Amino acid sequence: MDQDRQNSLRRDAQNTECEQDFTTYRTAQSSNDMVPTVFRRGIYRTIRGSLKRFLSIVVITALGVSVMCGLKAGCEDLCDSVDAYFDQQNVYDINVQSTYGLTDDDLDAIQEVDDVETAEGIYTETAYTAVGTTRERVVVQSLSKENIDQPVLVNGDLPESADEVAVTSKFLKASGKKLGDTVSFAANDASSSNQSAKDQFAAGDYTITAEVLDPTDVSSDSTVNAFRAASAADYKFYVSEDAATSSFYSAVHVIVEGAKSLNSYSDSYAAKINEVKSNIEKIREEREKARAQELTVDTPASLDAAERQANMLFGIEQDNINRMAEGSDERAQAQADLDQRRAAADQQFADARAELSDLGECTWYIQDRGNIASYSSVESDSSSIEAIATVFPFIFFIVAVLISLTTATRMVEEERTLIGLYKALGYSRGRILSKYVDYALWACLIGGVLGNIIGFVGLPLFLFTVFDDMYSLPQMLLSYDIVSSIVSVALFAVGVVGATIIACRHEMAETPASLMRPKAPRAGSRILLERIGFIWRRMGFLNKVAARNLFRYKKRAFMTIFGIAGCTALVICGMGIRDTSVALSPKQYGHITRYDLLAVANPDDFSQTCAALDERSAVKDSGVTVTSTLPIMTDNVTFTFGGKSETVQLIVVPDDRTNDLDDYVRLEDESKEPLSLRDGDVYLGK
Repeated sequence: MDQDRQNSLRRDAQNTECEQDFTTYRTAQSSNDMVPTVFRRGIYRTIRGSLKRFLSIVVITALGVSVMCGLKAGCEDLCDSVDAYFDQQNVYDINVQSTYGLTDDDLDAIQEVDDVETAEGIYTETAYTAVGTTRERVVVQSLSKENIDQPVLVNGDLPESADEVAVTSKFLKASGKKLGDTVSFAANDASSSNQSAKDQFAAGDYTITAEVLDPTDVSSDSTVNAFRAASAADYKFYVSEDAATSSFYSAVHVIVEGAKSLNSYSDSYAAKINEVKSNIEKIREEREKARAQELTVDTPASLDAAERQANMLFGIEQDNINRMAEGSDERAQAQADLDQRRAAADQQFADARAELSDLGECTWYIQDRGNIASYSSVESDSSSIEAIATVFPFIFFIVAVLISLTTATRMVEEERTLIGLYKALGYSRGRILSKYVDYALWACLIGGVLGNIIGFVGLPLFLFTVFDDMYSLPQMLLSYDIVSSIVSVALFAVGVVGATIIACRHEMAETPASLMRPKAPRAGSRILLERIGFIWRRMGFLNKVAARNLFRYKKRAFMTIFGIAGCTALVICGMGIRDTSVALSPKQYGHITRYDLLAVANPDDFSQTCAALDERSAVKDSGVTVTSTLPIMTDNVTFTFGGKSETVQLIVVPDDRTNDLDDYVRLEDESKEPLSLRDGDVYLGK
């Protein structure tokens, strides 16, 4: 009885609306007014009468548009923020390095290349410094006079004299040092008394004058990035150019003309940089030959001249000694000093000649920002998130189309009498259809506006809370992409409005008389399941009703199935992403990397280090028990393939211990099959 009463009330309300519309239409005709007023009122009444349906379209459109725009916008905002930071700190576009350093002639040649705005030679080396009780690798770089790779000054003043240094905030936090303290470093872990001829800077004590941030490293110090492959060193120091002791540059940093106006992660920027790299490639072979000529011909000649000059000076000094009293202590001491300095000079000349004899080919490496670890990490992370952005909106789109299809179908069925009256009064099919099109379109537009606000503001701000743990940037920039906004709203509008038109097309074709009469019940028909007697007879009454409704009202069934399937897919996808992230650490450090500690020592101190480990392990209650060790050689090398180079960690295992490697590191191919290291093999990890 309650259902009959509700149907009766609904019919009375529709009849009242019909009478109101009929009166309004007659009044409009008598006053020569325009009839769109009737439709505007009809649309408003329809929205009020089915507000839940209207809001359902608004919400699903807003969600779809926000996900379609927001995930992509958040990734673009991250890239834009990094690009703005790099431009602000004038980070290089191209980095040119050589196996035997670069000279002023090389620098001049690069500066003359087309589209090179600024080229500057810099000095840099990987050294070792004390951090607490350990020695850590640190990249030492000279400050740029052209402000290329300008560090962000946090506290203090940048170095001006040769004995001053600027250190990163990360180093101060780890070492416990502060401004005004001294710090020392040495290349190849050498001391100041045993300095290598290849050192770019003098080893010794430097006064910390500034706390800075490395402009090329935007990775955060949080534990979120602990699993990432970091750069070749943990810290970075900046010194003045006066501290350099080398006669050649370690690298040449290049700023490309017009590159700052382009986004570093855009195709146009990549094309511009590749063009300039190609121009530098044109002079590479000539400059490599010139450097090889200098090292193999000019330098040996210079060594010969320097040796002759040294011998002449030493001879003038055999003469002075001979004038001293024979047998005196003064003469003996002077002779001993002369012999010591002559032996040291002879050794230096011999070492230099041996080094020249072992020279290989002079090779240039021309790299872009892709060689910066944190730059590549940003690109990789944003690409991964954007991949999700191409899948999730599709699910929302399908659900939005199904909801609008069902909503429009029900509205048209409920307003059959009203539609019949409109047709009887002379309204065209298109005019009547526009009422429901406007209904769906307004829902899409309102949902689109809300989706744009959420997508370009709300979702990026949420993503920034995640990015803050991964990257350290002065500020995150928000952007608005009008093309993406229009396309996403238009896509949902086309889908929803199209579904509405499809739902209305059947009623629009009927005559006014048939529309004003109650719709005849659908003719009964047997479903396929009824023909399977042994199943159908065992089903209860409600189950039979559910089965008939499921097969007879296919649109509603599909909407329910796809809606639940889509929501389930989103939940499972989220759980899958979480499970994948959680599984990274145990898989990497339990299944692949099996050792507990990597102790790095100088080659000369290797035996003492192993003895110290054994001694400490043997002490009772020391808390340290070393069950086994594997001696290896490790270094950072540059791997070049296909015109690109990458800094990789090289691990060399002794020939007689290759069978023990599996206890420390498990090697396996892409099919998870184990690999054994054989003599002459080189395995590259992803």
